[in-house]
Amino acid sequence: MIRQIRKEKLPVRVVLLSALLDDHELIEALTLGVSGNFFEGMAPQLLIQCIRTVHSGGRWLERVATGRALDSLVQREASRHEAADVLTERQVEIVRLIAQGLRNREIAQKLFIDEGTVKVHLHKVSGKLNLRGRHALAVYARDKGLA
Repeated sequence: MIRQIRKEKLPVRVVLLSALLDDHELIEALTLGVSGNFFEGMAPQLLIQCIRTVHSGGRWLERVATGRALDSLVQREASRHEAADVLTERQVEIVRLIAQGLRNREIAQKLFIDEGTVKVHLHKVSGKLNLRGRHALAVYARDKGLA
């Protein structure tokens, strides 16, 4: 719903009301421009404060969940830099495409390279990261914020 609001460029502020939200979902919501987040179980008076704050142009971010999400984002960014230190730009690109579920042939077509070249890159990536198989690479990409 938030994506659609942003796509249509509606001039509204959004407060996200949720029972449970993981770090990734909260980061995504904030990236989409959510102005406030309120979780089930918080005091009702806080909801009123949240709405008033957001209505007046401010932001209302629940501290614990937002802090945890920020820690997660910082860790993911550090992991992304760590991956970039180990892998070449092309290898990172191929790992991202593996995480998207593309096969070697599809990757080769997308990158305008030979399928054999994709296999060579994957072999080198597997050696550098000590990972075996596409699933392991996809999990690595997700964990390191590459996917």
